[in-house]
Amino acid sequence: MNDSVSEEARLAALGLYDVLDTPSEESFDDLARLAAHQCGTPVAVVALVDADRVWGKAVVGLEPGEVPRVGSFAEETIRHRGITIVNDATTDERFAGHGLVTAQPLVRFYAGVPLVSTDGFPLGTLCVMDLRPRSLSADEAAGLVVLGRQVMTLLEHRRAMTELRSSIDERRRAEELAWERDVRFRVTAEQMPGILWSTDTELRFTSMVGGALAAIGLVPDEAVGVTLFEHFETEDRDFMPIAAHLEALDGNSRAYEQNWRGRRFECHVVPMRDGEGSIVGILGVAVDITDRVWAEGALEQTQKKFQGLIEAVPAVTYIDPVDEWGESMYVSPQVIDLLGCTQEQWLTDPYFWREHVHPDDIDRVWDEYVHHRETGEPLDHEYRMIHTEGREIWVHESAVVLRDAPGKPWLTEGVMMDITARKRVEGELELAWQREREAAEHLRKLDELKNLQLHAVSHDLRGPITAVLGSAVSLEREGGDLPEGSRADLIGGIVVSARKLHRLVTDLLDLDRLERGIVEPNRKPTDVGALARRIVGELALEGRTVEVEAPELEVAVDPVQVERIVENLVLNAAKHADPSTRIWVRVWYENDGVLVAVEDAGPGVPEELRAAIFEPFRQGGRGPGLGIGLSLVARFAELHGGWARVGDREGGGASFRAFLPAPLAAGSAAGSATVAG
Repeated sequence: MNDSVSEEARLAALGLYDVLDTPSEESFDDLARLAAHQCGTPVAVVALVDADRVWGKAVVGLEPGEVPRVGSFAEETIRHRGITIVNDATTDERFAGHGLVTAQPLVRFYAGVPLVSTDGFPLGTLCVMDLRPRSLSADEAAGLVVLGRQVMTLLEHRRAMTELRSSIDERRRAEELAWERDVRFRVTAEQMPGILWSTDTELRFTSMVGGALAAIGLVPDEAVGVTLFEHFETEDRDFMPIAAHLEALDGNSRAYEQNWRGRRFECHVVPMRDGEGSIVGILGVAVDITDRVWAEGALEQTQKKFQGLIEAVPAVTYIDPVDEWGESMYVSPQVIDLLGCTQEQWLTDPYFWREHVHPDDIDRVWDEYVHHRETGEPLDHEYRMIHTEGREIWVHESAVVLRDAPGKPWLTEGVMMDITARKRVEGELELAWQREREAAEHLRKLDELKNLQLHAVSHDLRGPITAVLGSAVSLEREGGDLPEGSRADLIGGIVVSARKLHRLVTDLLDLDRLERGIVEPNRKPTDVGALARRIVGELALEGRTVEVEAPELEVAVDPVQVERIVENLVLNAAKHADPSTRIWVRVWYENDGVLVAVEDAGPGVPEELRAAIFEPFRQGGRGPGLGIGLSLVARFAELHGGWARVGDREGGGASFRAFLPAPLAAGSAAGSATVAG
């Protein structure tokens, strides 16, 4: 034992059994033999640990006697209070040098259990030993523990019989004297304005008397046999009354104040010791100071004056002690409507409020309450609570700290109002405001888009209209005098500009129909390869080199929409690349659908523009245009259940691809054909 006081108590407890240096007894020898048989070992010993020696009361397989205590197996066993197993003592630094290991009988294996008295003192061990290394099975270990308890039972029986014979007469005389004193004590205690109680070391009431019991609805000794945990209905060891009693069990007196069933008590608990100084229980006394407390704080007068007013307002009013473990002193009847509970539930259950605060709010609200209690600052916050019916309610709580005559924080007085309806209206207003803000933002974006469309349309239409008008005016004024070549050029310019105007107007109309959701693919068997070759051949590309790889490929698609896809992809490539840049158009069948790819050897499309380039009125580079051609490509592809993407061309440049899911027509060959434009 490391603690000298505890060791002295242990040795004193060992002395009470009067067993050291006594002759062998058959009952102890039988248990030692049974332990050796249970564990299959040649040696078993019932050993008692004295101040400086380990003495064998029963020894099997060795000569009876004793060994030094220091460094012994028994010393280690009683120190750890549990079963100790040493599989090979020669490899264990704690015992490798012990006499039983280094000399005869050359012990190698050891297993022992402590013999613990009912007072909790380890008196010795029941152990088994072997001369070879080995282990202990679970059943063998369990049997050894059971036999250890049987040894202790014999020791307790021996002690009990000795003490019983020596003290029976003395007890009779003591009981008579105690009865007389108890009668006088109870008569006195029941007349005093307080409560006197005692508990055992398990905090179980052994007595409770006092004139103040009636004030809290108890009768003398009603709580006898009940623990403090059961009486206060909590397992919290930090709860003030329980914490004070636990401190008294450690040998310290403790004073505290406590609300007890609506009354305020000043309490004092002290350890109760036997004749040898050991703590055997707690003695407590409580004095009812409710009247004094109310007088000091003028609370009683205030309550009588304002109670009617408090209970008429639509809010819960409460008065709590500053002590977080104290029971509430008052709560107004409005708590019934607020939470669906009774006043008694609020006042008697210290956990009631915390259990009804919404789990998502409890940490914040509790921290704010602790700050209010510790600093004395006013409390003002809002949080959610759970009604006893399970529904969620919002409350607004305000509280102030009341101080006693010396200025010490004493009580918290507060009000709680149901603001659920207000919170609901606030939420609806917030939602309406959010919808209004989103609508305004949507209108703003629509307005910006409208302005952008008007600007783009006016810009893109102005060029071809001007060209048509200029050529037409020239023909009107000087048509008869113009050379045939100039006249043909003007007419050709009008045709080119008119086609451009037609394309622009068609794109705008298509985009409008797509935005309104009135366009659906008109699928029909179509040779997409032939369509691509025709479209490229009809486009006026001003001498630009365009290579087409488009085999015969008949699938069910909307031919008009596919024409627009090919046309817009090729025109987009021509618009954003130098005239000398080559363009490739490829069509092939893959993954149960048609892939149309238009690639160029130009600068490519920056990574940051690839997601937005298919949006209406977004242009991915230089060159004029409304910026809706690629948007139409993506929309038409999506109408077919496909997609449009842009990436890098192998060897440099941009690669635009549109995928149209469509089954391949029977007999259609996904071969190749090349057209150079």
